[in-house]
Amino acid sequence: MSILVLFAVSGTSMADTGAKDRIEVVVDANYPPYSFGTAEQAGGLYTRLIGEIFSRCGMKADIRALHWKDALKEGEEGRAAVGGIYKTRARMKIYDYSRPFFEERLAVYVKRGNAFPFARLSDLQGRTIGLNRAWSYGDEFDAARKEYRFNVDEADSNLENFKKLVAGRIDCLVADRFAASQIIRRENWGDQFEALENPVAVNPAYLAIAKHLEKRQVLDKFDQALTEMKKDGSFEKLVQGFVGKVPVPKTSEE
Repeated sequence: MSILVLFAVSGTSMADTGAKDRIEVVVDANYPPYSFGTAEQAGGLYTRLIGEIFSRCGMKADIRALHWKDALKEGEEGRAAVGGIYKTRARMKIYDYSRPFFEERLAVYVKRGNAFPFARLSDLQGRTIGLNRAWSYGDEFDAARKEYRFNVDEADSNLENFKKLVAGRIDCLVADRFAASQIIRRENWGDQFEALENPVAVNPAYLAIAKHLEKRQVLDKFDQALTEMKKDGSFEKLVQGFVGKVPVPKTSEE
């Protein structure tokens, strides 16, 4: 596939185009506050972070928000980089990855008063769990899902899964703690839900580009700019400006 599919460059090479370089990036359209919106107008923390990091590289990121299944398809075909993706063994055969730029902490949510002991993934066996369609929740969870044959009810977003939990259609759901807290606050659900104490997984979020494009140098530039932003404080400032005064999580590779 031609480089022009992923990079709209004005007739010159990546090495000497500077600020004229452009990169197509796709993110999940249904994952607020991290990413949301449409192909024409994407929003969210990851959209802001990715755009700023590439700006530091002298590149313009054209970011589109798509249903996650469609975003992954574009990524695998090399039509765009994928932002906010988890790293799994299967995906590592398809993509080259950046350094992680954020870390998501996944928890099991239940209706308040319906908590159950949760120390290991096998404790979910026999329960109907709300998950997001086309998502991987990390290698360990994905393997446990097959081994213990979880009863899964899929939806397009965390919000849809919370609505199913309200209606009693599922026993629990798995969601990132920050994303879940934003939904609960926005929907005025007060203290209707509780998160079980032990985490399901802690998953770093990455930028990934299909291996067949051979664009490792783009990810290296992304990594360098990310490192510089963390050193000079602009990364934390951007995150705090978006989400308020909450601790910025350290990623496992820092």
